[in-house]
Amino acid sequence: MDALTAAVLESAAARGWLRAGERLLVACSGGADSVFLLRTLAAGAERRRFEVAVLHVHHGLRGEEADADAGFAKALAGDLDLPFVLRRVDVPGERRRRARGSVETVAREMRYGAFLDAAREQACPTVATGHTRDDLVETVLLGLLRGGGMRAAQGIPPERVIGEDPSVRVVRPLLEVPRETIRAAIAEHGWAFRTDASNLDAGPMRNRIRARALPVLRELGGDRFDASVARLAEELREAEELLARLSREFRSGHPGESLPVGPLVALPRPLRLRVLRDAVEGVSGHPASRHVLERLESLLDAAPGRTESGPGTSLAIRERERIAFLPRPPEPSPEVQGVPLLVPGDVVAMGYRFRALFVEPPPPAESLGPLDQAFDASACAGSLVIRARRPGDRFHPLGSPGVRKVSDFLIDRKVPRAQRDQVPVLACGDRVLWVVGHRIEEAAKVAPETRRAIRVRAEPPPGG
Repeated sequence: MDALTAAVLESAAARGWLRAGERLLVACSGGADSVFLLRTLAAGAERRRFEVAVLHVHHGLRGEEADADAGFAKALAGDLDLPFVLRRVDVPGERRRRARGSVETVAREMRYGAFLDAAREQACPTVATGHTRDDLVETVLLGLLRGGGMRAAQGIPPERVIGEDPSVRVVRPLLEVPRETIRAAIAEHGWAFRTDASNLDAGPMRNRIRARALPVLRELGGDRFDASVARLAEELREAEELLARLSREFRSGHPGESLPVGPLVALPRPLRLRVLRDAVEGVSGHPASRHVLERLESLLDAAPGRTESGPGTSLAIRERERIAFLPRPPEPSPEVQGVPLLVPGDVVAMGYRFRALFVEPPPPAESLGPLDQAFDASACAGSLVIRARRPGDRFHPLGSPGVRKVSDFLIDRKVPRAQRDQVPVLACGDRVLWVVGHRIEEAAKVAPETRRAIRVRAEPPPGG
């Protein structure tokens, strides 16, 4: 066993990541870093009495090249006599369904969802990824360039839980190792690996940092540049952990969903902003930006009754001696009964602008998409409405064998529970014609004999 492999194993064991009797799930993309990590952990498994399984996530991107990556990872697992798990996710389809978010963001979220599912299935409490010190440095710079502040500048933590599930964690055993060191070790051993051509794409910000900014910064900062950035990230994480602990202690002394103004004013400002952040994020479930926190802080000098919007749909209200945090109360919403959609016409409802018009002849199927559909006009006799799904809603999804509950259909489509009530439905009377972004009703499809169609497009609203 060479010195680098031994050092990585020793560091991982010291952090409690290599527990005797446990199975460790190693995420292997097929790239050099993940190949080195997999081979390193496999080399130490017998001596330290833990097990290793291999996970490859296929993102539905890059076509045959991605298929080859999956085949390579499977073959490598076979060579090492390790269990292999393949998870396929449809990043392009999910991005179309959301109609927002970058490919990188959607891919990351779906990848970690796949990590969690596979870890539960394989009874693996720990998933190891091949992030290196270079990845950490790139992430810190990316966070700074995007204005993410202290939270973003912490970069990649060595360990974190996945989502809200404390029973499954992601660990990064190579986070202190430079990528160059790993590549040298790979070459010395003669180990094969795959190269992702998309990493050479000059479009994504991370790739531009890697190809353009980092060479200049390393030239200016010398050999210690990466180590300095990594140390900064570590110090920021330590400061964040301290603020988190002090915030918990403060809020535990003031239970409930409101905080006293006087004690808040007496706190040092960094801690005061952290307390406000934790309070409003606890109610909203969404991250609060610095701009939001400064607006919430302004309530400390405001008259009772003033209200500020928090992240998501949360609110903060200045009361006599306290600031109350609460979800935005549901407004009497026409979405419950339905927002009428005239043909031709357009309305804004449920986060989209819907435009409807008659089309003769019907548009070709290839010109349509998840947010652009056509319906046989004769099947839409009556008033059209845009609304949220209702208990008991049923429809016959196009191409499926029979009638389904809309709720069951969304579960099968793997729409998270929290998002199902946000999926718009196009209805005609009590009939569901379209679960927007997913599927239309079989009986409303444009048939060869259809002469007149209704075309409906869903677009982000102005300013959305």
